[in-house]
Amino acid sequence: ASSGNYYFIPYIVTPNHEYMCCESDAQRRASEYMQPSWDNLLGPLCVPLTDRFTSLLKDIHVTSCASFKDTLLNDIRKAREKYQGEELAKELARIKLRMDNTEVLTQDIVMNLLFSYRDIQDYDAMVKLVETLETLPTCDLATQPMIQFHYAFALNR
Repeated sequence: ASSGNYYFIPYIVTPNHEYMCCESDAQRRASEYMQPSWDNLLGPLCVPLTDRFTSLLKDIHVTSCASFKDTLLNDIRKAREKYQGEELAKELARIKLRMDNTEVLTQDIVMNLLFSYRDIQDYDAMVKLVETLETLPTCDLATQPMIQFHYAFALNR
């Protein structure tokens, strides 16, 4: 169960001093009556508490990355609406500084950056962006056809 940013994780301590996460009330109530035969009957229904913590932490990381991607994309779009010329270039540089993790790079974000650079005719920044993507070992965005098209376009200028 969760409420806002808080999670309620029900757990019990087995006679063997193991911490088990039991998600339903029925499992917890049954465990009160079955203490001697805990391992045989309820063990398969419950998850070790550390496993539950691990899965929650993984979900939080995925959720925060998705949220950060959306924030970056919105910031790029707002910058394109609000600024022009040199001001837009400065704002895009500030946005790029926040992209320190390759997990947040998506084709949408890169394309919006390329569109923004194209609009202010900063072809060097377009080339540098794509060449930086090519050097990243875990990122294959530079091979996408639309990104390659804009890269060739910037090289031609």
